Amino acid sequence: VLDLIDILLEEEPEYLRDQYFKYDVAAYTLNRIPPKYFMSERGFTRFADLYLTDDDNPDGFANLVELAVIIHQAIDTVKLRSSSKATA
Repeated sequence: VLDLIDILLEEEPEYLRDQYFKYDVAAYTLNRIPPKYFMSERGFTRFADLYLTDDDNPDGFANLVELAVIIHQAIDTVKLRSSSKATA
């Protein structure tokens, strides 16, 4: 999730450099997706094979796109909340 946030924020370097902003976006995102836990490279490889590839799983790419959509929603929400705090 954090790597995808970095990719999606490349066009907005002021937010890309703000660790607290990125952590808020990650928390928002992680609260809206099913939990997937892995603690090793082998676990990540298995996860990627099951959920992110489209060879054996035609919905794999769609899952990644859905994650990107949720992250975009998180970015917009955190921006809105940050700007409302700044004006209050």
